[in-house]
Amino acid sequence: MKIEESIKCAYVESYNGTRKGDKKEEVELIKQTILNAKNNDKNLDTLLDKLDKYWEFVLKANIGGEFMTDESLELLEEIGNFSYESEGEKYFLLTKDEKRNLAIRKGTLLP
Repeated sequence: MKIEESIKCAYVESYNGTRKGDKKEEVELIKQTILNAKNNDKNLDTLLDKLDKYWEFVLKANIGGEFMTDESLELLEEIGNFSYESEGEKYFLLTKDEKRNLAIRKGTLLP
């Protein structure tokens, strides 16, 4: 039973005066819904932290002049491959040109 159905059933029973208390299944369903929400919040927090890290890196890399280490290039590759879907469309955080321009090892000129 879904949480919405459980709530509706409890409401109808309460309204009709036939409700005799919470059922074990309802309590378990509510607990599971709360745990899922907490896990979703934790996953969202993790994703937001990752996006903040990506943003800070791109801002720093966009200045130019610094040497781009192997680790930095790996992070840039990770950022370039990061995608998300919205309304059935797939989007990336960086375009191919942006990724190429940010991947310059030293200086600001492309080879």
